[in-house]
Amino acid sequence: MSNLTDFTNTFLEQSEFYGFKKLTDGSLELTYSNGVDDVNVSEQSSATYIDLFDDSFIAKRGLVFAINSDGELTLTLQPAA
Repeated sequence: MSNLTDFTNTFLEQSEFYGFKKLTDGSLELTYSNGVDDVNVSEQSSATYIDLFDDSFIAKRGLVFAINSDGELTLTLQPAA
């Protein structure tokens, strides 16, 4: 029988953090964790914290982001090997 710890560990081992930031030149920067929990999501400025990403989420590993010919962001899921 599985418990919550088994589920949580499996989910975390198969998940990535994805963070998006729109840069001042209009481009989009993507940061992802690549299976390592070492991504800072905020930084301290004086007594407040500033978010480093405009949007972020946690999802399964293997997402592929691309910009199509219309300038739209596309997302595909790579099949497991």
